[in-house]
Amino acid sequence: MTRGGIDITAHPIGSPGELEPALRAASTNGANGLFVVASRLTNFVAPRIAQYGLEQRLPVIAAWREFAASGALLSYGPDRIFEAKRIAGYVQKVLNGTKPADLPIEQPVKFELVINLKTARSIGLPISRELLLRADDVIE
Repeated sequence: MTRGGIDITAHPIGSPGELEPALRAASTNGANGLFVVASRLTNFVAPRIAQYGLEQRLPVIAAWREFAASGALLSYGPDRIFEAKRIAGYVQKVLNGTKPADLPIEQPVKFELVINLKTARSIGLPISRELLLRADDVIE
């Protein structure tokens, strides 16, 4: 699939054992970067995905900060600590008698950008000052 001049190829995995074949397939298809969809499984294998990106000098981008902490180039997604506190507020409302059906469905309201500058340097990718200034956290 091509979007905005970028060819997008999906390599889904359903278990940790499917990761290496998916990474090899990405290489075979000439991937210039990896976008990792957030899930419990991809969070579990995040260190290997980040390591692969470093080995291949590919930028790896994901939604959760754990990816950037594991060595991915950057993460941008909901601030999970902040959202957990919001969930606690919902639990409190239910415990105080509010019917769950009466509570509105809410979307995340706080997002965070984490840039791994160490990884950027390792793969030879310059990060602009403007982007660094927008980051909530920079890993050096």
